[in-house]
Amino acid sequence: MTSRSPETCNTDRTLPLNPVSTQRSRLVLFGRALPVIAALSLLAPPVVLSQTLVAAETRQGAPQRGNPEERLKLSPAQAKELFTARQAMERRGIQVRQEILQKTRPCIDQAQNLQALGACKRSQRQAYASLMEKERQEMRDLLQKMGISVPERPAGPARRHQGKPAS
Repeated sequence: MTSRSPETCNTDRTLPLNPVSTQRSRLVLFGRALPVIAALSLLAPPVVLSQTLVAAETRQGAPQRGNPEERLKLSPAQAKELFTARQAMERRGIQVRQEILQKTRPCIDQAQNLQALGACKRSQRQAYASLMEKERQEMRDLLQKMGISVPERPAGPARRHQGKPAS
């Protein structure tokens, strides 16, 4: 067997490659890629435009994420009351999360197959979802008690895994 250099063809005969044919093959490859490049260039301006619009909207007074005390414009007394209540709520949440994990562990340890393990995880997720909803409601009630109006959250898009597909 003979050793071949990169300048030779991949046949048994060792013929040097013609530089012109290499250039032509590159042009052919570029010619095939041209429609894809053109399509991508047509998609780029709307993306850039949409990002510009989003940036402009956030500068023009759209709700900002970040520190809720800054967004709500609370008085010092309100901020202290909100902080104390939120801190207590977080402590209770930590305790409940630990209880959820402690209840889930034996279920996982006793699981014999994937279905049983999945049932354990589903139960855990439902407990976490219930806790989150309870915390949201508690925060809404607290803000309402303090006289702070918070708009209701609009309904979001349908989530994955809301039920088994009909078969």
